[in-house]
Amino acid sequence: MNENAVAQLRVAWLAVALVVVLGFAAVVLPAQRRIAAIEAHAGDLADLADRNEAVLARLESLERTRTRVRRDLARLAGKAGSGKATVAALHVLEGEAGRNHLIISGIAPANDDVAAAHREGEEDVAVSLRGRYRDVMNAVADLSRHDALVEVRAVSLARVDIRTLFPNVDATVSVALFHTVKDLVKEEAHAQAATH
Repeated sequence: MNENAVAQLRVAWLAVALVVVLGFAAVVLPAQRRIAAIEAHAGDLADLADRNEAVLARLESLERTRTRVRRDLARLAGKAGSGKATVAALHVLEGEAGRNHLIISGIAPANDDVAAAHREGEEDVAVSLRGRYRDVMNAVADLSRHDALVEVRAVSLARVDIRTLFPNVDATVSVALFHTVKDLVKEEAHAQAATH
C-alpha cells in the first residue's frame, strides 16, 4: 500500500471515530439522562403511592372507628337513657382530639350490666384514646372544663411502641356523664355520704 492509501485509511478511521463520539454525545448521553430522570420520577411516584396507601389505610381505620363509635353511641342511647350526655361528651372529645392530635378509637358503656352501674341521670362510659402521653393527659384534664358534665373516674394507659422517643399510648378513660347539674350534685352528695 502506498502512503496515500494509508493516509486515506487513517482519515476514514478518524471520521468513523468522530461519528461514533458525536453520535454517542448526541444520542446516547441525552437518552441516558432521560432514563435517569424517568427512573428518579418513577421512584418519586412509588414513594407517593406508598404514602397514599398509608393515608388510605389510616382513613379506612378512622372510618371503621367512626362506625364503631356511632354504633356504641346508639347502644348507649338505648341502654342508658337519652345518650345526650354521651353525645355532648363526644363533641368535647372530638374537639380535644383535634387540638391534641389524638385518635378516639372507641366509646362504649363502662359496664355491660348498665342497671348495676347506672344511677338515675348518669351514664358510665369507657372512652379509648391513642396519642402521645402528654396529649392524652391534657385531653383527660380538659374533659371537665366544658359544658358536658363529666367526672373522670379512672384512666389506664398502655404504651403502643416503645422504640420511639415519644411513644404513643393507648388510654382507656372511665367517665361518668351526667345529664344535669342536679344529677352531678346528687352523685357528689352520695359519694360524700358514703365516705363518712
